[in-house]
Amino acid sequence: MISANTLDVEPYTEGSTLAPGKITFQKKSANVLTYAGAAALTIREAERSSVAVLNTTITGLTLAAAAREKAVLRSTFASAVAAAPTDVALGATLGASTFSDWTDAVVNAAEVFESVALPLGTLVVSKDVFLKLKNFNDTTGRPLMDVTGTGSNTIGTLNLPGLSGNLSGVTVIADTGATDGTAAFAASTSITRYLSGLVQLSNTSVFDLSQQLAVYRYGVPVVTQPEGIVPVTISAS
Repeated sequence: MISANTLDVEPYTEGSTLAPGKITFQKKSANVLTYAGAAALTIREAERSSVAVLNTTITGLTLAAAAREKAVLRSTFASAVAAAPTDVALGATLGASTFSDWTDAVVNAAEVFESVALPLGTLVVSKDVFLKLKNFNDTTGRPLMDVTGTGSNTIGTLNLPGLSGNLSGVTVIADTGATDGTAAFAASTSITRYLSGLVQLSNTSVFDLSQQLAVYRYGVPVVTQPEGIVPVTISAS
């Protein structure tokens, strides 16, 4: 990962000598994890069942592998948020916050990202923050977030089934497993996910007429640009 960057591009005066800059890299290592799971069926279940037991079991193992990888990514992201070098203050508790507080946070975050030459990242929020955004109304009670596709004069849109949306041009994603009252802007380059393909294994035991199934993969999420994660500090209630 980059630990220092002194590169610069400036107007050049003919005959002058350029001052060379340098990118300094810091070596980091991470333990690669092995994700694995298994199931056992009788041959009769695998071959004679009236439902697709074998395929359903394989699908279940595949989904479980994805869920585990997501849980590890969530934990890595939460740790990166806690250690982030810069944050932006919402200036209010979640309950008392207004749409102006959140759009101010967007502007302040954009300034932080600009200072490190990164585009403004996605806003990742906990479920209660997502619901707060959904319930923003103007003084007449009109929703300020369009959730139906028919709104006008709104500050954003939300896809409720997809747990995603847009706030003043910033992509919003709800992480239902995040700690309540949390939100953070994250650049797409802030965390790199190293993940192999999912491998399926099967074995038939001739002694007890059973079939064993297993899946495994290797992977690890790594924080590669900590400056690309900017938490929103929400005042305590």
